[in-house]
Amino acid sequence: MPEVNISYETLFELLRREKTRDELQKLEDSFFDDLLEYLKEKDEKLEVQRKKTDLFSIGEKEKAEKQISNIRKILNELYERRERKIVNMAMDCSRTNGGIVDTSAMLAIEKQFFQKNVDIFDCFRKGVLLNILELKEPDISRVKSDEDNTENAENRGNAGDFKDASEYKKEEAKEENEKQDKETAEESGEDKDENTGQQEESNKGSKNVIFKENIEKFLGDDLEEYGPFEKDQTAELPSGVADILINSGKAESA
Repeated sequence: MPEVNISYETLFELLRREKTRDELQKLEDSFFDDLLEYLKEKDEKLEVQRKKTDLFSIGEKEKAEKQISNIRKILNELYERRERKIVNMAMDCSRTNGGIVDTSAMLAIEKQFFQKNVDIFDCFRKGVLLNILELKEPDISRVKSDEDNTENAENRGNAGDFKDASEYKKEEAKEENEKQDKETAEESGEDKDENTGQQEESNKGSKNVIFKENIEKFLGDDLEEYGPFEKDQTAELPSGVADILINSGKAESA
Protein backbone atom coordinates (compact mmCIF):
# COMPACT_ATOMS: atom_id res chain seq x y z
CA MET A 1 0.00 0.00 0.00
CA PRO A 2 1.44 3.46 -0.91
CA GLU A 3 2.39 5.79 1.93
CA VAL A 4 -0.47 8.09 2.95
CA ASN A 5 0.61 11.72 3.33
CA ILE A 6 -2.63 12.87 4.98
CA SER A 7 -3.51 12.97 8.67
CA TYR A 8 -6.16 14.61 10.82
CA GLU A 9 -3.63 17.27 11.81
CA THR A 10 -2.61 18.07 8.23
CA LEU A 11 -6.26 18.41 7.15
CA PHE A 12 -6.91 20.77 10.06
CA GLU A 13 -3.85 22.84 9.07
CA LEU A 14 -4.92 22.98 5.41
CA LEU A 15 -8.33 24.28 6.45
CA ARG A 16 -6.76 26.84 8.80
CA ARG A 17 -4.57 28.19 5.99
CA GLU A 18 -7.48 28.32 3.56
CA LYS A 19 -9.59 30.21 6.12
CA THR A 20 -6.96 32.77 7.12
CA ARG A 21 -5.54 33.63 3.69
CA ASP A 22 -7.29 35.33 0.81
CA GLU A 23 -5.35 33.52 -1.93
CA LEU A 24 -6.09 29.95 -2.96
CA GLN A 25 -3.57 27.73 -1.16
CA LYS A 26 -1.32 25.27 -2.97
CA LEU A 27 -2.06 21.56 -2.47
CA GLU A 28 0.03 18.56 -3.47
CA ASP A 29 -0.89 17.21 -6.91
CA SER A 30 -1.63 13.86 -5.27
CA PHE A 31 -3.95 15.41 -2.67
CA PHE A 32 -7.15 13.63 -3.72
CA ASP A 33 -5.39 10.28 -4.15
CA ASP A 34 -3.78 10.60 -0.71
CA LEU A 35 -7.09 11.71 0.77
CA LEU A 36 -8.95 8.68 -0.59
CA GLU A 37 -6.32 6.32 0.81
CA TYR A 38 -6.56 8.04 4.18
CA LEU A 39 -10.38 7.82 4.29
CA LYS A 40 -10.36 4.17 3.25
CA GLU A 41 -7.83 3.40 5.96
CA LYS A 42 -10.01 5.14 8.56
CA ASP A 43 -13.11 3.23 7.42
CA GLU A 44 -11.28 -0.09 7.58
CA LYS A 45 -10.11 0.59 11.14
CA LEU A 46 -13.62 1.59 12.17
CA GLU A 47 -15.06 -1.65 10.74
CA VAL A 48 -12.58 -3.65 12.82
CA GLN A 49 -13.61 -1.75 15.96
CA ARG A 50 -17.30 -2.37 15.25
CA LYS A 51 -16.76 -6.14 15.31
CA LYS A 52 -15.33 -6.01 18.82
CA THR A 53 -17.67 -6.01 21.82
CA ASP A 54 -15.45 -5.39 24.87
CA LEU A 55 -15.79 -2.08 26.73
CA PHE A 56 -12.40 -0.77 25.60
CA SER A 57 -13.25 -1.43 21.94
CA ILE A 58 -16.64 0.28 22.31
CA GLY A 59 -14.88 3.40 23.57
CA GLU A 60 -12.37 3.25 20.72
CA LYS A 61 -15.20 2.80 18.23
CA GLU A 62 -17.01 5.92 19.48
CA LYS A 63 -13.75 7.87 19.36
CA ALA A 64 -13.10 6.74 15.76
CA GLU A 65 -16.66 7.60 14.67
CA LYS A 66 -16.32 11.09 16.17
CA GLN A 67 -13.03 11.68 14.38
CA ILE A 68 -14.42 10.55 11.01
CA SER A 69 -17.38 12.90 11.53
CA ASN A 70 -14.98 15.78 12.21
CA ILE A 71 -12.88 14.86 9.17
CA ARG A 72 -15.96 15.05 6.94
CA LYS A 73 -16.80 18.49 8.35
CA ILE A 74 -13.25 19.70 7.69
CA LEU A 75 -13.30 18.39 4.12
CA ASN A 76 -16.69 19.96 3.45
CA GLU A 77 -15.53 23.39 4.64
CA LEU A 78 -12.17 23.09 2.87
CA TYR A 79 -13.88 22.26 -0.42
CA GLU A 80 -16.44 25.06 -0.12
CA ARG A 81 -13.80 27.69 0.68
CA ARG A 82 -11.67 26.66 -2.30
CA GLU A 83 -14.80 26.50 -4.45
CA ARG A 84 -15.74 30.07 -3.51
CA LYS A 85 -12.25 31.37 -4.28
CA ILE A 86 -12.13 29.64 -7.67
CA VAL A 87 -15.55 30.99 -8.66
CA ASN A 88 -14.41 34.52 -7.75
CA MET A 89 -11.23 34.04 -9.78
CA ALA A 90 -13.30 32.88 -12.76
CA MET A 91 -15.53 35.95 -12.40
CA ASP A 92 -12.48 38.26 -12.40
CA CYS A 93 -11.08 36.47 -15.45
CA SER A 94 -14.36 36.92 -17.35
CA ARG A 95 -14.72 40.58 -16.38
CA THR A 96 -11.22 41.37 -17.66
CA ASN A 97 -11.56 39.34 -20.89
CA GLY A 98 -9.05 36.73 -19.77
CA GLY A 99 -6.86 39.04 -17.68
CA ILE A 100 -4.35 38.07 -15.02
CA VAL A 101 -5.41 34.99 -13.07
CA ASP A 102 -2.84 32.75 -11.39
CA THR A 103 -4.09 29.15 -11.55
CA SER A 104 -0.87 27.56 -10.26
CA ALA A 105 -2.45 26.71 -6.87
CA MET A 106 -5.32 24.80 -8.48
CA LEU A 107 -5.42 21.04 -8.79
CA ALA A 108 -6.02 19.65 -12.28
CA ILE A 109 -9.73 19.05 -11.70
CA GLU A 110 -10.07 22.51 -10.13
CA LYS A 111 -8.66 24.04 -13.32
CA GLN A 112 -11.48 22.33 -15.22
CA PHE A 113 -14.00 23.76 -12.74
CA PHE A 114 -12.39 27.21 -13.14
CA GLN A 115 -12.55 27.09 -16.95
CA LYS A 116 -16.19 25.91 -16.93
CA ASN A 117 -17.11 28.87 -14.72
CA VAL A 118 -15.24 31.31 -16.97
CA ASP A 119 -17.19 29.94 -19.94
CA ILE A 120 -20.51 30.39 -18.12
CA PHE A 121 -19.72 33.96 -17.03
CA ASP A 122 -18.54 34.83 -20.55
CA CYS A 123 -21.65 33.33 -22.09
CA PHE A 124 -24.08 35.35 -20.00
CA ARG A 125 -22.00 38.55 -20.08
CA LYS A 126 -22.00 38.48 -23.88
CA GLY A 127 -25.56 37.25 -24.25
CA VAL A 128 -27.11 39.60 -21.71
CA LEU A 129 -24.97 42.67 -20.99
CA LEU A 130 -23.50 43.22 -24.46
CA ASN A 131 -26.88 42.70 -26.12
CA ILE A 132 -28.53 45.20 -23.77
CA LEU A 133 -25.80 47.76 -24.49
CA GLU A 134 -26.49 47.24 -28.20
CA LEU A 135 -30.25 47.70 -27.57
CA LYS A 136 -30.95 44.04 -28.29
CA GLU A 137 -32.94 41.44 -26.41
CA PRO A 138 -30.86 39.25 -24.07
CA ASP A 139 -30.08 36.00 -25.91
CA ILE A 140 -27.45 33.44 -24.92
CA SER A 141 -28.36 30.85 -27.57
CA ARG A 142 -25.94 32.20 -30.18
CA VAL A 143 -23.20 32.72 -27.59
CA LYS A 144 -23.69 29.17 -26.31
CA SER A 145 -23.38 27.85 -29.85
CA ASP A 146 -20.13 29.79 -30.31
CA GLU A 147 -18.82 28.44 -26.99
CA ASP A 148 -19.62 24.87 -28.04
CA ASN A 149 -17.77 25.37 -31.30
CA THR A 150 -14.80 26.78 -29.38
CA GLU A 151 -14.81 23.83 -26.98
CA ASN A 152 -14.92 21.35 -29.86
CA ALA A 153 -11.99 23.08 -31.51
CA GLU A 154 -10.02 22.97 -28.25
CA ASN A 155 -10.82 19.26 -27.76
CA ARG A 156 -9.49 18.49 -31.23
CA GLY A 157 -6.24 20.14 -30.16
CA ASN A 158 -4.94 19.50 -26.67
CA ALA A 159 -7.77 19.00 -24.18
CA GLY A 160 -5.41 19.24 -21.20
CA ASP A 161 -3.72 22.49 -22.23
CA PHE A 162 -5.68 25.19 -20.43
CA LYS A 163 -3.27 27.87 -21.53
CA ASP A 164 -4.12 27.27 -25.19
CA ALA A 165 -7.83 27.43 -24.45
CA SER A 166 -7.36 30.66 -22.55
CA GLU A 167 -5.34 32.20 -25.38
CA TYR A 168 -8.06 31.20 -27.84
CA LYS A 169 -10.63 33.02 -25.70
CA LYS A 170 -8.40 36.11 -25.50
CA GLU A 171 -8.13 36.22 -29.30
CA GLU A 172 -11.89 35.83 -29.58
CA ALA A 173 -12.45 38.64 -27.06
CA LYS A 174 -9.96 40.87 -28.89
CA GLU A 175 -11.79 40.32 -32.20
CA GLU A 176 -15.12 41.13 -30.51
CA ASN A 177 -13.71 44.36 -29.04
CA GLU A 178 -12.27 45.41 -32.41
CA LYS A 179 -15.65 44.77 -34.02
CA GLN A 180 -17.41 46.92 -31.42
CA ASP A 181 -14.82 49.71 -31.82
CA LYS A 182 -15.38 49.70 -35.54
CA GLU A 183 -19.16 49.88 -35.20
CA THR A 184 -18.89 52.72 -32.69
CA ALA A 185 -16.57 54.66 -34.99
CA GLU A 186 -18.95 54.24 -37.94
CA GLU A 187 -21.93 55.43 -35.93
CA SER A 188 -20.12 58.55 -34.70
CA GLY A 189 -18.67 59.37 -38.13
CA GLU A 190 -15.08 58.64 -37.08
CA ASP A 191 -12.84 56.27 -39.03
CA LYS A 192 -11.20 53.24 -37.39
CA ASP A 193 -7.66 54.66 -37.45
CA GLU A 194 -8.64 57.74 -35.45
CA ASN A 195 -10.54 55.61 -32.92
CA THR A 196 -7.59 53.23 -32.52
CA GLY A 197 -5.24 56.16 -32.03
CA GLN A 198 -7.40 57.55 -29.25
CA GLN A 199 -7.55 54.14 -27.58
CA GLU A 200 -3.77 53.72 -27.69
CA GLU A 201 -3.32 57.21 -26.27
CA SER A 202 -5.60 56.41 -23.32
CA ASN A 203 -3.65 53.22 -22.52
CA LYS A 204 -0.25 54.94 -22.23
CA GLY A 205 -0.56 55.52 -18.48
CA SER A 206 1.66 53.37 -16.29
CA LYS A 207 2.24 52.72 -12.59
CA ASN A 208 5.17 51.53 -10.50
CA VAL A 209 4.36 48.56 -8.27
CA ILE A 210 6.21 46.47 -5.69
CA PHE A 211 5.44 42.74 -5.80
CA LYS A 212 4.35 41.13 -2.52
CA GLU A 213 5.05 37.59 -3.76
CA ASN A 214 6.76 35.76 -6.62
CA ILE A 215 4.74 36.01 -9.84
CA GLU A 216 5.17 33.69 -12.81
CA LYS A 217 5.07 34.91 -16.39
CA PHE A 218 1.52 35.94 -17.42
CA LEU A 219 -0.52 37.61 -20.14
CA GLY A 220 -2.10 40.96 -19.29
CA ASP A 221 -5.51 42.12 -20.48
CA ASP A 222 -3.65 43.86 -23.32
CA LEU A 223 -2.42 40.40 -24.44
CA GLU A 224 1.18 41.43 -23.73
CA GLU A 225 3.50 39.08 -21.82
CA TYR A 226 4.85 40.22 -18.42
CA GLY A 227 7.16 38.69 -15.84
CA PRO A 228 8.32 36.69 -14.16
CA PHE A 229 8.71 38.91 -11.09
CA GLU A 230 10.17 38.21 -7.66
CA LYS A 231 8.89 39.28 -4.26
CA ASP A 232 9.89 42.91 -3.37
CA GLN A 233 10.82 43.59 -7.01
CA THR A 234 9.71 46.98 -8.42
CA ALA A 235 8.35 47.25 -11.95
CA GLU A 236 6.62 49.83 -14.14
CA LEU A 237 3.46 48.36 -15.71
CA PRO A 238 0.46 49.66 -17.67
CA SER A 239 -2.14 51.11 -15.31
CA GLY A 240 -4.73 48.43 -16.11
CA VAL A 241 -2.32 45.59 -15.39
CA ALA A 242 -1.01 47.30 -12.26
CA ASP A 243 -4.52 47.88 -10.90
CA ILE A 244 -5.45 44.20 -11.28
CA LEU A 245 -2.28 43.12 -9.45
CA ILE A 246 -2.90 45.63 -6.64
CA ASN A 247 -6.60 44.71 -6.29
CA SER A 248 -5.74 41.00 -6.14
CA GLY A 249 -3.25 41.64 -3.32
CA LYS A 250 -0.24 40.46 -5.32
CA ALA A 251 1.41 43.91 -5.47
CA GLU A 252 1.18 47.40 -4.02
CA SER A 253 1.85 50.88 -5.37
CA ALA A 254 5.53 51.83 -5.28
